[in-house]
Amino acid sequence: MLQMIRILFYSLKSADYLVGLLQKKEFNLAELSATVWKDLDWRLVKNVWIRIEGETIGRQVSEPLSFYDAVIGMCRAHSTYESNEGRRFSSREELFRFLYKNDNELTLSYEIADFVRKGKAVNEKWKWEKYIEKARITPEAVSACEKCKYLWPESHCIDYMLLYGMIEKCENI
Repeated sequence: MLQMIRILFYSLKSADYLVGLLQKKEFNLAELSATVWKDLDWRLVKNVWIRIEGETIGRQVSEPLSFYDAVIGMCRAHSTYESNEGRRFSSREELFRFLYKNDNELTLSYEIADFVRKGKAVNEKWKWEKYIEKARITPEAVSACEKCKYLWPESHCIDYMLLYGMIEKCENI
């Protein structure tokens, strides 16, 4: 895996630093994002984003300004909602952070985010109502969760971004 990342980011001035970050057990996504997007060849990013947009025709996703923006764009493109009206969560982690910041317990926030990610708020109403009673969730967020059929995890989208980047690099060699 680390060799693949080295191949992908050979245009980085700080590729060794990036690999060092990834070898840590805990690393900061913001630090990784700043490192990658500061030194990355922007033509590659543009080409990768064009490839992603080509696969997600009809989706409104703006051009990314950072690695995290690209991950969120990928999440938005792959998450499934009944309608695009109102609030939408891009990923399971965004919903988790939203719930946790609204003074919900850590475990409850995770349970709700994972429950919604799988589209169970639509199918298992009785269990969803129990979660609503326990947690502090705004009506707007409840509505968004009830429309959600599937939320992509951010980790999948990071994998996709790396894969698209590797494909683009290999095609340009």
